[in-house]
Amino acid sequence: MVVGADQRSELVQDEIFGPVLAVLAFDDEDHAVSLANDSPYGLASSVWTNRVDRGLRVAHRINAGVTWINDHLPIASEMPHGGRGASGFGKDMGHDAVLDFTVAHHVMAKHAEPEVRDGFRPA
Repeated sequence: MVVGADQRSELVQDEIFGPVLAVLAFDDEDHAVSLANDSPYGLASSVWTNRVDRGLRVAHRINAGVTWINDHLPIASEMPHGGRGASGFGKDMGHDAVLDFTVAHHVMAKHAEPEVRDGFRPA
């Protein structure tokens, strides 16, 4: 655990996969959200609070693929998992993950004889 790391430091700005926790002080909810969103990455986040209403409010404002409140790491297989920003691309797990591999193609057809336009009738 590193307490008081600088917001611009590699420890805070980069995705470090390991048993590392950066603890930053903040003044209020807006400041906390600003610090959390001040990174090109957004894989996962946690909000720790004794007020679930505050946790929900803050969680909805954090730019991350998943945000846990008073927990970290449980994953539901029916929900998509993946980051935002520079945290990889796409999702895995769940219906939304399948959509990442789908290309929609919308085709409209008029079920009537083609109209003559400028003396031309389509074949």
